[in-house]
Amino acid sequence: MTKDKPVQSAPEAGQQPTQTVSLVEGGERQPKPPYGHLSVVCGPMFAGKTTETLKRILWAKNGRGQSIRVFKPAFDQRYARLQIVSHEGLAADAEAVVDWDQRSQTMIEESIDVVFFDEVQFFESPNFRGDILQIVEDLLAAGIDVVCSGLDMDWQGKPFPIIAHMAAKADEVHKLRGVCTVCGRPSTKTYKKTGSGGQIEIGGAELYESRCTIHWAVPDLELTPDLFYGR
Repeated sequence: MTKDKPVQSAPEAGQQPTQTVSLVEGGERQPKPPYGHLSVVCGPMFAGKTTETLKRILWAKNGRGQSIRVFKPAFDQRYARLQIVSHEGLAADAEAVVDWDQRSQTMIEESIDVVFFDEVQFFESPNFRGDILQIVEDLLAAGIDVVCSGLDMDWQGKPFPIIAHMAAKADEVHKLRGVCTVCGRPSTKTYKKTGSGGQIEIGGAELYESRCTIHWAVPDLELTPDLFYGR
C-alpha cells in the first residue's frame, strides 16, 4: 500500500523545495509524478463503460491504496443520486456536482492521487457550471491522474466535443464496444428507439439500444451474411 507524505528534510541553499513522495511498504521512496496520467473510457451505451470505471476505482482504492475522488453530473439520477451505478447494478459512491467552485485546489492540497469523472460528456452548460477541460488540465498539471468515462457519440452519431477533446489528449483511450441488439455483432453506436428529440435525453434500455453501424443506420435491415463480408 502507498501513502503520500512530504519529505521532512529541509532543502539547502540552491536546492529545489521539498517534494511530495510516495511511501511504499519496505521504506522505498518514489517521487510523485510531476504530471498526471489521463485515461479515457468511451463507447456507446451498454458497452460496459461504467463497469470498467468501477473496476479502476476499486483497484486504485483497494489494490493500490490511493486516495481518490469520484464525480458525476448532478442531473443524471437514473439509478442513484450519490453513486455511479452500472446497468448491472454495480456501484461506487460519487459526488454529484453542478458548481465546481474550489474543488481542484482542495484536492491538490489534500494530495489526491486519482480523480474519476463519470458521464463526462454531460459536464457542460446548463447542467454544469465550470470548464471541465481546464479542470482536467489543472489536475493533471498538479500530478493527479484523471480517468474520464462517457459516451463518445450521441444517438445521431455526432461526437460529444468533451470526449473528443479528451481522447485526443489522453495517454490512454479504452474504446469499448457493446453487442448489437439486432444481429449480435459488436456495436459502436447508440440507437434511440423514438428516433427524435434533442441530443441529450436521460434514459436507459427503455429509450436506447446498442447497435452495430449497419443496424444503427438502417434499423430494420434484414440480416444477410454478405452485408458483413470482411467485417
